[in-house]
Amino acid sequence: MKSKSKAASRPKPRNPTKPGPAKGLVDSVERIKAWMTAHGAGILVTNLKKGASAAAIAKAEKQLGFAIPAELKQLWKLHDGQKAELNGFIGSKDLLSVAEAVRVRTSLLMATQRVIEHEEGGEMTPSERDDLWLPFAARDRDMLAVHATSGRVFLYWEDFTLSSKTVTAWFESYANGIERGNYAVEEGFGDVYLSES
Repeated sequence: MKSKSKAASRPKPRNPTKPGPAKGLVDSVERIKAWMTAHGAGILVTNLKKGASAAAIAKAEKQLGFAIPAELKQLWKLHDGQKAELNGFIGSKDLLSVAEAVRVRTSLLMATQRVIEHEEGGEMTPSERDDLWLPFAARDRDMLAVHATSGRVFLYWEDFTLSSKTVTAWFESYANGIERGNYAVEEGFGDVYLSES
């Protein structure tokens, strides 16, 4: 009896296997890189730049006038985009650097406004119908973007389609899909890219 009440009063141990957002994101990116390297797409990994500095991220936030979502900051601290265009890390899309995201954002905002005005915002919530958007991957007009306050990830191609609840969840889903065989290495968009099957 005595030992039972002692055990009941002890705090439950934290689950060490459950990753937090940063760990989940880092783990997913590493899984993607490992798969690419093992399946003849190593150039997509070697094309990634080293992480962005805190100063570069702070400069971007000053230019933007709003805080970059924590998970996107974590992604850019891992890899600040790519060394060269093409050979993109995200399907056929390039992973944008912090500076490129700020620059490309202008076209994204034009698209956002057009969708809101003519198509009633697609899958956006009323609180997302503003200018707090930031792209993190792009190929021409095809972009992946995150809303700075909701943290939700949308795919833009003629309309905004909800892609994931968070940046971490998006990368976890991408890593899972790659490992399940939902993507194949194809020639094009540089040397190779991952096409969704």
